[in-house]
Amino acid sequence: MRRYVLTIVVMVVGLCGAPGAARAQAPLPAGEALSANVQSLVNNDWLGGPYLGVMGAAGWRGARGDAFWFDAEPVAGTYDWSTFDRMKAAMDAASVRWQPILHGSPAWARDGGGRLDPPAERAYPDYARFAAAFVARYGPGGSMAGAWPVTDVEIGNEMNVLWARGAESYAALYAAARDAIRAVAGTGVRVVVGAVLYDSVPPTDADWIRAFFAALGGSGADAIGLHPYAPTAIGVVANLRRMHDGLVAAGQGALPVYVNELGWPAALDGAVPRARAVEGAVSDEARAGTTALLTDALLASDCSVRNIAYFDLVNQELRRADSDYLASETWKGLLRRGDGSLTVTGAAFRDAGARWRASAAAPGGSVHVCGGGVERPMAGLSLAVERPSAVCLRPHVTYRGFPIEEATVVVRMPDGRAARLLTQADGGLAQDFCVEPGVTFTVQADLAYPPAGVPALAQSVAYRCAPGTTAACAVIAGSGPGGSGAGSG
Repeated sequence: MRRYVLTIVVMVVGLCGAPGAARAQAPLPAGEALSANVQSLVNNDWLGGPYLGVMGAAGWRGARGDAFWFDAEPVAGTYDWSTFDRMKAAMDAASVRWQPILHGSPAWARDGGGRLDPPAERAYPDYARFAAAFVARYGPGGSMAGAWPVTDVEIGNEMNVLWARGAESYAALYAAARDAIRAVAGTGVRVVVGAVLYDSVPPTDADWIRAFFAALGGSGADAIGLHPYAPTAIGVVANLRRMHDGLVAAGQGALPVYVNELGWPAALDGAVPRARAVEGAVSDEARAGTTALLTDALLASDCSVRNIAYFDLVNQELRRADSDYLASETWKGLLRRGDGSLTVTGAAFRDAGARWRASAAAPGGSVHVCGGGVERPMAGLSLAVERPSAVCLRPHVTYRGFPIEEATVVVRMPDGRAARLLTQADGGLAQDFCVEPGVTFTVQADLAYPPAGVPALAQSVAYRCAPGTTAACAVIAGSGPGGSGAGSG
């Protein structure tokens, strides 16, 4: 459940510095670049269902889920691993690797509050001992390592909003846990900085990142989780770029990034899709478009993204997604709760992973997203231009067959004037766009928003449309990604 920042909702008329040095371990292999969050699955005790098996078959190798300290050590100094053992065995059977979030605290380790609250500072050494004992059991060589040992542990979650003591206090906990884990596992386990939730209001997420690394000092970090939630791809990239700015300013621009929560609700089972994602649940096809495009772009980007974990594998599906906000948040699943079948978005996420593995591409910036290089938009964005009359057009923008919201359709006139029109969740405009009679015009679509520093992530070919006819517009040779024809500018 996330609070969304409003993205662009008007017609539209750089930046991160170069990656800095980082003390990072070897990144996740390309074959484990996609994961799914399994909080709803494990916290509702749905481990016996078909979900993990479907997940493994889809190629989502990481299962990011809660590993609550209070479950393992309700009494100080006495561990009960039974809950975790059952979870780990279920994941091993499905050939997925647990990506645990070590958080929460038992009553004896906190000063008031609830069990999801962080431990008191006096209990930081106890937390570190728990983290080390966890890794000794489930990490490489541990008694419960199995065929898929834990190789990544996350120290808390969304620490910039859930850790009232500030970045400096969290840095002390992270350093203690990392040192303890290193003592038992060496560099065989990556210790991930608890995910940072997007926050564009000062002090921003980037401010928190800078403060954390300043407090951490020379001990370094292995990776960092980021949650750049937004209703659309444009908003996600704007949030990610700002977070990456913070990493660059902290000298950590090359630190492996885990985008380990990102997801959207779908209007399924008779719910009415919203026209824009900022208003609520959109069609499953619309969120599939956003998911596919961002997965392709971020894995191949210059943002050091090593893992994307969709939120969530399966949800409760309460009421209808269009009934209220809280209900819509329970319709984010890649799978249907009833039978574990893939949603349209689930299939799109699976296919994006297959494309990534087949490309044999290593992360390194083939798509300009965070760095300061030349824009290199992806192929795959398609523009269809229907002409309902001799002066009007009805564009529709898709990515790999799925509608794309907040794509910019640029209509250019011979005198240099241009209209820039934003698509809705269905990939079309709110209404037809009409030009002056007798004017030849060109049309092209891209996914970019320069005012927020978002470069062109993807671009369609351009079309030239003759006046006075409803005949199809003609493709301009050499336009589109890598071409030399008309650009959307």
